[in-house]
Amino acid sequence: MVSGNPASAPAKESLQQTEHAKNFLPPSKHGSQYGIIKNQAFLPGTAKTIHTRMWNPQGENVETVGRGDGVEKRLNSREDVHSVSNSQNRFPFLENLGFPQLPHPLLLRRRTIIIKHALKIRRSTMRIHINTQELNAGISTVIKALSVRTTVSILEGIYLEASNGWLLLRCTDLSLQIETNVAATVQEEGAIVLPGRLFSEMVRRLPGEMTFIDVKKGTATIESGSFKTTLQGEDAEGFHTMSTVTREHIIKMKCDAFKNMIRQCIFAAAQDDAKPILAGALLEQHEGDLSLVALDGYRLAMRMERIPGGMLADRSAVIPARSLLEISKILPDSDQEFDMIFSKTHVMIDLSHTNITARLMDGEFIKYKQILPDGHKTRVRVNRQELMSGIDRVALMAREGKSNLIKFTFTSDKLTIAANSELGRSHEEIAVDAMGEDIEIAFNAKYFTDVLRVLDEDELYLDMNNNISPCVVRPVQGSAFYYLILPVRLFSGM
Repeated sequence: MVSGNPASAPAKESLQQTEHAKNFLPPSKHGSQYGIIKNQAFLPGTAKTIHTRMWNPQGENVETVGRGDGVEKRLNSREDVHSVSNSQNRFPFLENLGFPQLPHPLLLRRRTIIIKHALKIRRSTMRIHINTQELNAGISTVIKALSVRTTVSILEGIYLEASNGWLLLRCTDLSLQIETNVAATVQEEGAIVLPGRLFSEMVRRLPGEMTFIDVKKGTATIESGSFKTTLQGEDAEGFHTMSTVTREHIIKMKCDAFKNMIRQCIFAAAQDDAKPILAGALLEQHEGDLSLVALDGYRLAMRMERIPGGMLADRSAVIPARSLLEISKILPDSDQEFDMIFSKTHVMIDLSHTNITARLMDGEFIKYKQILPDGHKTRVRVNRQELMSGIDRVALMAREGKSNLIKFTFTSDKLTIAANSELGRSHEEIAVDAMGEDIEIAFNAKYFTDVLRVLDEDELYLDMNNNISPCVVRPVQGSAFYYLILPVRLFSGM
């Protein structure tokens, strides 16, 4: 066994080993120190439990329980086993943190435990003053990623960490993570996880202009105006976070432009799990063009934007529709520029004090370009608002039927919209400018209204070939959007 006395000869050798290894260790995010403790008692490949008394960088005795197969038991609330090197001459964890693999002669024949001792952030305490409205705004932002119906109970909480004049708030369900920083007067740094829904509802109702939060031994005391409460929290050490997104590919985008792309596209994503990849949207970047594509097997929506940085390498990724919807709620309605940062598995939206991280979807997206029509035999120019109002009125009758079908009959200067059910028949006529063959074609009314409600243009083109091929909706000017809607086969009596 290795002696626990720092003044002993084995401990002095470990001290030299520690001082040398510090040159290769990364600085901790919270100012932690790392100590290297030599442990000759581990037996690689065995499951024998071995007790070892060791010293840490502060000269304190630490007892750990280890197994030869590399399984460690947590020490106490102030120290924890950070990593174990299974290699005879390498630090595997350094490579994961972006540091080179550097062999150390003293480690050639020894297994090594790396112990982290947190110096700055004390997990069981915290004391801050913060503006109530700003705290509520921050919570309202991050709670969109709060996990529900999870077996990991701590993910139902909001992570709070106070340091350097800021309060960091974070929620995650491990598919989506949102974190934001709120300015605060920090009297004592620390971190805790508080029950998400309850804490959010409490803060939303706080009466005072300022809020005082004092955390001691895992219990938060919250005071604001005449209100005071205590709330039991959980140890922040156990909170799960998503992987850090490496800056492999960065797209610069304006908030309002990307928000509109999401709004005008994401409604076409699949709502069921029949084909999971269709529950996301394909983001494609090619030179100076960025496109977002969603489809569910009955319709397709594609929205395009020009972006700066035309020399960037091409990139595509499938982002969950739910993540995109939450991103659109957080993005401001302004031309503020932000970074969209991609790694192989994640995308992060960097909004200065707020970061949104989403896990990308696995699998190959539908080769949608193969289903786009090459041309059209009939083109109809129509006013968007008149078409939407006409469909809304006729669709009242269509909803009384089982299929929600409406029939379009196009002639050279007129569109007739009709629907029937057991309760009656409705139709409306709209003036249009049609070119090409007359056509009768039927659609699910919802698919058409979903498109018309998200568009801002006054005039649209409807392009068709026959009554069993898709209808394409596109702008009269430009090419910012492209919608494809599959028709429903007509039957007698329609």
